[in-house]
Amino acid sequence: MIIKCPYCGRRFELQRRPPETFCCPKCSYKVPFSVILQEQHSEKTMAAPASGATVTAGGEPQGLPTSVINGQGDKTVVVEGLNGGLKTRLIPELQQKSKGILQVSFQGMSFGTISLPHGNYYNLGRKSSDSTAQIKITPDIAMSRIHAGMRTVKTPAGQIVYQITSVKTENPVYVNGHAIPKGKAYSLKTGDMIKMGETLMRFQMV
Repeated sequence: MIIKCPYCGRRFELQRRPPETFCCPKCSYKVPFSVILQEQHSEKTMAAPASGATVTAGGEPQGLPTSVINGQGDKTVVVEGLNGGLKTRLIPELQQKSKGILQVSFQGMSFGTISLPHGNYYNLGRKSSDSTAQIKITPDIAMSRIHAGMRTVKTPAGQIVYQITSVKTENPVYVNGHAIPKGKAYSLKTGDMIKMGETLMRFQMV
């Protein structure tokens, strides 16, 4: 049985009994399997099935661990997983929609605003010549060269969510005064205050 991820469009060959929940090995999109079957049925009624070789997940990066996003109003939501090891891949279908920004301050001065991309994973860290972070924030020596990881996900309802995690255990990211454990991630909401080293950032969706 050939199935298609409704999020990234990747096709896979299902060689066992369909699970209750589909989790894409490529982009980690998670949705009830009944939704996958319903969308594939809709595609078949609108057009003939595409021909060609089956694309499997073998040999490809397995993506990020599955996230669990649940509706908890304005509360910060803890989700599983968010780690590095993958190159940043921008998500085209999200690029024209609302985005997140960080209003940055350091040593009592404003350091402007950073516009965050929609990507599957990228790093944030200290602004220095030897930093390899994709987003360099301030020359804060208390901030690690690669301090935080971030990604964008889209919920089944179509909501865009930014998630942030600590890259290091000994120098974590703080959200609203609480340290984020390495290996966990927080789904950010407008007004959340992020602290990395001595740098403060206010997250906002625009």
